[in-house]
This record gives sequence, structure tokens and C-alpha cells, in this order.
Amino acid sequence: MSDAGVSDVLFHIFAHLALNWRPFESYLKRPTVQAFLGGSALLLLLSFWPGGQEGGNIQQKVFEILTTAEIETVILLCGQELDAGLRSLQAAGLEVTGETSISTLAEGHRGKEMRILRLLFAGDA
Repeated sequence: MSDAGVSDVLFHIFAHLALNWRPFESYLKRPTVQAFLGGSALLLLLSFWPGGQEGGNIQQKVFEILTTAEIETVILLCGQELDAGLRSLQAAGLEVTGETSISTLAEGHRGKEMRILRLLFAGDA
């Protein structure tokens, strides 16, 4: 949708609300509507609550496993040849041996870990 289309839609939404404010306001005063909206807001809030998944956040666990594994394992998981992957990482200025982990290379900095993983998974390593 173009910018003109979005602004047109937003204009009509706000115009509709402005023209029908009194009926809208009286509708929101009904106890059943308030209960429904309150319940919906509560469900939305609960959907962001951690702990609904057994074992925690799977993405965080995968990231932790990848960053603490030996770099040679991660290179192979990325479908790279080990020697070529190590040379590419060394060319990027990283002092790498097969037993080094991404976390060690990045000195624990999350941003550096992400850049190394991006490099490996992009196929540039």
C-alpha cells in the first residue's frame, strides 16, 4: 500500500471515530463490553509472559549452543569446508583455531557473536 493509501485509510478511521464518538463512548460504558475488553487485554498481557514454554526460549538456547561450541563444529554445521572457513575467519581479523568458540572470539560481546554467526551462515566463511 502506498503512503497516500495509508494516509487515506488513517484519515477515514479517525474521521469515523470523530463523527461517531458519542455512540462509541456509550458502547464502551456497557459492563459486558468492558469485561470483554478487559479480558482481551489480560490475555494479551499473559501472551508475553515467559514460562509458557517448557524449558525456556529455544532460540536463546540454540544461540548459546552455537556460540559455545567449537568453531570447527559451527563451520561444518554451516556447510562450509573447515579449512576455507578458518581461513576466511582469519582473513576477517579473527585469531582462530579449531578449538576456539565464537564466544571466546567475540570476548563475550553479543554483537560480535552475531557478526561472526552472520559471516558463517552467509557463506562468506
